[in-house]
Amino acid sequence: MTAGISTSTPVVTKYLVESPQENCDKLTRRAILYTIASRTSMVALFIIATATMTIVLMGLTLTGAASFGLIGAILATPALFWIQGKLDPLAQEAKSQAQIENCVANSLKEISEWDSESLEKFFQDNEIPHKDIGDLKERLVLIARFLFWDHRAETMGHDGFRKLAVDNEDVVKLNTDCKDPAKADNLRHQIRCHGFYLLEEEAIPAILQSALMLELIANPFQELEIAELGQMSPKPMMLRLAERRYDDLDVYFTFKDKTRKPLNSEETLDLFAEGGAPAVRQRMFAKQDQVNPRSWRLLDIFNEMLTWRPKLTFF
Repeated sequence: MTAGISTSTPVVTKYLVESPQENCDKLTRRAILYTIASRTSMVALFIIATATMTIVLMGLTLTGAASFGLIGAILATPALFWIQGKLDPLAQEAKSQAQIENCVANSLKEISEWDSESLEKFFQDNEIPHKDIGDLKERLVLIARFLFWDHRAETMGHDGFRKLAVDNEDVVKLNTDCKDPAKADNLRHQIRCHGFYLLEEEAIPAILQSALMLELIANPFQELEIAELGQMSPKPMMLRLAERRYDDLDVYFTFKDKTRKPLNSEETLDLFAEGGAPAVRQRMFAKQDQVNPRSWRLLDIFNEMLTWRPKLTFF
């Protein structure tokens, strides 16, 4: 009896085999198609509304197929509204993803000429063993993705922290109309809320993505996504701070493996600031959680935010 021979293809992450430029072109075409379909729905709604108003104002009477056509068009308007409401977000998402893929493609072009010394330095700097990998250039597309997310995390994190640290003097410098303390307080709160938004919605997701890319660079023979590891829970500033103060709760990333300790936003930012993406990767993909003391580097700012009360206007 002849033993069966397995012909199954080894599992490999899609990020290793997909071309960022091809993805960019595909997503750009998709965004254009979604936009055209959305605009077509809008034009159809305008035509139906115009025809209906014209018939009503002029007192016209339709009979036969024309009347059934108008009734059908009017009944179709809720579906057209629903379609347009769905297509616009899809177009924006495709456009955003296309911009990411374009940035990754540009990053890949910049590092395509890296020599073996530059590649080895990258692996050493990011604490990835590379003796058994073979041709390091095979991982260039993954490295390009990591460089994009790492740069995005640093940029958004820096901007977010800078806005969180703004004070009333900075507000007056930015806007000379805010010399009144009450106006300055309100504007400062708005700036800090936006800074917190940048950390929760942009910087931390980029940090987690950069850690994921490092894990895939080390071992690309796996299909791995952030959503498969767990769930992110970004929250508005006041809700996050209220949970920290009153419930002693700060959960940003919950692992699907319930034995794993959740990641909080403060810990993630601290790890990235102190050890970069390799430290976050160690925390996310370690077989056993390491207890990291919380530094609370922003505690003073957060406490000040919690004691601040916005000026309410009642209508």
